[in-house]
Amino acid sequence: MPINPSFLGKEQALAGWQQCIWSHAVSDQMFEECVRPALTVRHVPAGHYLWCNDDAPRGWVGVRRGAVKLCMPGDDGRSITLCGFAGSWFGEACLLRQGARMDCDAVALHDLTMLTLAAPAFHRLRLESPAFSQFLL
Repeated sequence: MPINPSFLGKEQALAGWQQCIWSHAVSDQMFEECVRPALTVRHVPAGHYLWCNDDAPRGWVGVRRGAVKLCMPGDDGRSITLCGFAGSWFGEACLLRQGARMDCDAVALHDLTMLTLAAPAFHRLRLESPAFSQFLL
């Protein structure tokens, strides 16, 4: 099956690194040592799940291309729906609460290229980069 041309490879996804909303908070050295090796690229066709409510977090997730719908169940049975577009990052709350599970379903609204920063790299950045930690706040 041919690869959808709207999907990006890792180098293509990282080509616009300087436009990433948190790139200013990471030194070039930290990017090369910590971020670049820990980023994975995943392609999700429209309508498919990125994750489901109560899944274990795999890392900090960013939308590089496409859009995602996040549906959080409420205590009253209704749900809250949010939408994230290219440049959005999700999942930091679950990573900061050790042992927490994902608290929403995430579905690709369009063919999606997502980046995942592995949890150990996320925590290293948080602890070693005051600018990144401040960005998260």
